[in-house]
Amino acid sequence: MKREMVLIGHPEREYSERLSNYINDHGLLPFETVSFSEKGKLSRFSNGNRIPAIVIPPEWKDMLKKIDSSVKVLYLTEEEDSDAEGETVCRYHPADYLAERICELTGVTYGRARALNGKTRLIGIYSPVGRCLKTSFSLTLGQMLANRYRVLYLNFENYSGFGKILGYSKPADMADLLYYFLNLSDEFSGKMEEVMMHIGGLDVIPPALSFMDMESILESEWDYFFNTLIEKGNYDYIILDLSDYVKGLYNILLYIVFLKLFFS
Repeated sequence: MKREMVLIGHPEREYSERLSNYINDHGLLPFETVSFSEKGKLSRFSNGNRIPAIVIPPEWKDMLKKIDSSVKVLYLTEEEDSDAEGETVCRYHPADYLAERICELTGVTYGRARALNGKTRLIGIYSPVGRCLKTSFSLTLGQMLANRYRVLYLNFENYSGFGKILGYSKPADMADLLYYFLNLSDEFSGKMEEVMMHIGGLDVIPPALSFMDMESILESEWDYFFNTLIEKGNYDYIILDLSDYVKGLYNILLYIVFLKLFFS
């Protein structure tokens, strides 16, 4: 029996691939998603396959005449209040929200749960010794935990070659995410999805290119940032790969110990 697949199409190839990969890696749907950047290829692929839904921009609407009428359609719009007919969702929403809308459309159960027992645990990793494989250890730990849990990895180093080592290239990093968090909080969730990389099931925020971006963040702002991530409850574990550039470093480590002792 052929598997059911949701098809995601958008002319921006990186966007459709990133959205599809995130949904697949995190098991948000009970079926696989496949991405397309050309509507002709999406249309041809739909023939002969079991397709409960497709997600496309409104300008691809003309292709629907070649697709079975029983297939549900969700339109990806540029704005929240769109004039597009039918079911719509702004493409700048977090991937989790888009997955929820797909579930609503197809009548299936959304796969993403909140953190285990409603708790998010912080793991802080730090060493005053350089070149001790701290980052390698942190990433390995994160990937091992991600086999079972929802895990976010945050790197506080200022190493510009990080993306090249992992084979990823991102136009934004931790510094951009912090800017949105401190100055444009309404756009924080969407920006987080944009900055995020995915290594298997592990969510990764790449480090800032300059240590000056990290040194400018106050200790109180770090507290606010960590507490916000915990309150969101989207992860079982958040791994902090810490460095000396973080203000209040030792207080952050004490804060993690405090959470472990009193809230575990």
